Amino acid sequence: MLTAALFFITLFPAFQQVSGKEIRLEAVLSWRFGLGLLAIVLLTGFLAGSYPAFLLSGLHPVKTLKAQWRAGARSAAFRRSLVVFQFALSALLLVGTGVISCQVNYMRTMKVGYEKNHLVYLPLRTDAAKTYPELKNELLGETLVLGATASFQPPMNNTMRESGATWEGKDPEVQTHVFYDDVDYDYPETMGLEFAAGRSFSRERGSDLGGAFLVNERMVKLMNITSPSEALGKSVTCWGETGPVVGVLKDYHFLSARSAIEPQVISLGQDKLHYAVLRLRAGQIQASLDRVKAAWAKVNPGHPFEYHFFDEAFDLMYRADERLGTMVKYFAAMGILVACLGLFGLAAFTAAQRTKEIGIRKVLGASTPSIAILLGREFLVWVAVANVLAWPVAYLVMGGWLKNFAYRPSFGWWLFPVAAVGSLAMALVTVGYQALRAALVNPVESLKYE
Repeated sequence: MLTAALFFITLFPAFQQVSGKEIRLEAVLSWRFGLGLLAIVLLTGFLAGSYPAFLLSGLHPVKTLKAQWRAGARSAAFRRSLVVFQFALSALLLVGTGVISCQVNYMRTMKVGYEKNHLVYLPLRTDAAKTYPELKNELLGETLVLGATASFQPPMNNTMRESGATWEGKDPEVQTHVFYDDVDYDYPETMGLEFAAGRSFSRERGSDLGGAFLVNERMVKLMNITSPSEALGKSVTCWGETGPVVGVLKDYHFLSARSAIEPQVISLGQDKLHYAVLRLRAGQIQASLDRVKAAWAKVNPGHPFEYHFFDEAFDLMYRADERLGTMVKYFAAMGILVACLGLFGLAAFTAAQRTKEIGIRKVLGASTPSIAILLGREFLVWVAVANVLAWPVAYLVMGGWLKNFAYRPSFGWWLFPVAAVGSLAMALVTVGYQALRAALVNPVESLKYE
């Protein structure tokens, strides 16, 4: 326990970094924590020591002194069940590590429906929202800024839902929820959104301001319209505004990949903009940011300059899942280590019990490899059984975890045999050492009576 406490203090900063939790070391190392550790030491020592103590106290002295005592079938079954249980947990953690890693990698590399690289957004706090038009004019004059627009809500965090949205042909009894956002001109172009039908908001059409909508393909399906082009011109009412659909955007992820793409309605609202969105020139990001900062200081003197990259914000949405994968990976490594330690001790115990048998086999001509295989084969069978028992549990547990994600890759069966091969390889190294060591003992030493 003292050694573990030393490791804990040493690795505590690394644990905070991996888990993403800010915990004060003084709060952990309190007197309550010390009493808890003491209770664990006493309880573990009692439980671990009581089994051999009661077992040895029940032995007959005559049989013990004649070396006639052997562990019975119950003891062997108990030891085997412990090894199987340990390796089953290890296999479960290995499969979990693979599933979480695949899911996080899938979410990071999936197509989100827009080009998120070289895209930044700036919060327009307090009076900065009023000076946005001037800021946009300043930025559009820069060759390093390829596009500038704005929105009411932070990108990838659209939380405003409208339950009273209506459209032509809608059943008034049907309750629907539609995500809504106000944007500036050039929003689809700056974001890199693709159109399935129609057009973007146009400055040449004065009726677009507060009287036209862009919708996504999911919204078209909600309206029971089969083709995106058929939705053009349909009247929609949302957040008290009524107007025709002028464009249909291809579905894109304005929420986390945990959620399915929802119906979305976008209107042109220049007086409701709180986040500026900029597309910077590739290969000159730092120079572009310097120009943006200079324009910000000119238009908003005294206001702090704050910006966020889209790709970094996108990664932040999955940071918790990535940390979970890292933690499971470390737990899997520790689980395999503990299981291998138990297997190592059991292999040594078994080899010691079969010392004379090994000597007789060698005298009768058995080779060293055959004896090593004889001793190690049984253990590998137990590890294989542990994997088979762990697979259904891993399938159910990880299947339940994956239900939290609307989009996920199709996981192949290969994850299960890979975990089995990994645990079998560790077991082979652990048992192989003891088996080979027992097989190399001189028969003369093995068969000596005393």
